[in-house]
Amino acid sequence: MNCEFCGNPVPPRTYQGGTPKRFCSKICSRKAYIELHGRSKESAEKVRIRQARWHTTEKGRICAEKKKQKPDWPQKRNARDAVRRAVKSGKIIKPTCCESCGEASKVEGHHYAGYNNPLLVKWLCPKCHRQAEKSA
Repeated sequence: MNCEFCGNPVPPRTYQGGTPKRFCSKICSRKAYIELHGRSKESAEKVRIRQARWHTTEKGRICAEKKKQKPDWPQKRNARDAVRRAVKSGKIIKPTCCESCGEASKVEGHHYAGYNNPLLVKWLCPKCHRQAEKSA
């Protein structure tokens, strides 16, 4: 038996329960459905609902924020990536305490010289980092 969409022979493993399958693969089956109905099986409304549900999850919100930042701040993103790579490779050593107040906490890199010099970073705690951003 041949596939109804592409004409290739349907492999014997696709026969189930004595009734032969009409297509050689899921791809051909989907293409035939779209050709017949003019759209995919999942309606536009279902897609909209699924996407809205995804964007209410924490992971969905984070992905949406990242997508917003990508086109708007390419220099900022490139600077962050450069620091991340430098820390990972050992070119920059990330301290465990803030350079401003000395608090031992999770530190963030502050690009005090601007994003044109991405590896010139001060390591600040979140509180000092917010203050530095406000004063800049």
